[in-house]
Amino acid sequence: MIVAEQATRSRYWHADSLPSREIRLTARLEVPGEDGVDVTTSLLFKPLASPWDEQIDRHLYDGVHAGLATAGTPLPVGGIRVLVTELQITPILAADANEDEVRSVVEMVHALAAATVGTLWTGLRHPTLAVAR
Repeated sequence: MIVAEQATRSRYWHADSLPSREIRLTARLEVPGEDGVDVTTSLLFKPLASPWDEQIDRHLYDGVHAGLATAGTPLPVGGIRVLVTELQITPILAADANEDEVRSVVEMVHALAAATVGTLWTGLRHPTLAVAR
């Protein structure tokens, strides 16, 4: 089995009226994954306790698939398993967050997941890395 893990942290400010926000994401990519499944994605982090959890999770899943697609290479026969072991959003989205704030957070979660998984998959499919393992 080949394994890679990456932790990513992003802090950004949208406007003076909004607080800065930090998003921490850690993902682990394993090859092979599960027999008969191209991509298995598991969210293993502590739930965020936010009314926006489902929307955040959906963008996280989409980001994982977008990251794999950026590599532009076929998936291995045994598939790939992606484990998202950490997702922290500080401060968490409030229940009454406005549409722009929610969109900003879910788009950042998507982008971080895509960049992290894309980087991991690019590294794992590199021939010298595969030989070294």
